[in-house]
Amino acid sequence: MSQNRSKFQDERRRQPRLNLQIWAVELNENSRYYHMLSNLSMSGFFIEKKLPFSVGSIIDFEMELDGDVISFKGKIVNNYERADSHNTGAGVQFVDLNEKEKAKLKAYLKKLEM
Repeated sequence: MSQNRSKFQDERRRQPRLNLQIWAVELNENSRYYHMLSNLSMSGFFIEKKLPFSVGSIIDFEMELDGDVISFKGKIVNNYERADSHNTGAGVQFVDLNEKEKAKLKAYLKKLEM
């Protein structure tokens, strides 16, 4: 039997992610920071960011999906820099996304898959 492994066998994500470019807003006490997301799924997203977040921290975000703004918390699960590019960022997992926000996200992702 071959010892070669496909890239899918090493995949840790539970949900497929769609490649896209969409803005999300990080909300702090008195400030807002805009970040570009380069992929999105029902469980989380990748945020392009030069300076690392603290892994394990919970961040408040907003993003607009087809005119609907959803507010949510995201948990930083990793930070990394790709060796083959200048792309740095963090993997973010949705935390306590309510049913209304889940439905909006699901409808948005389904529309993009078509």
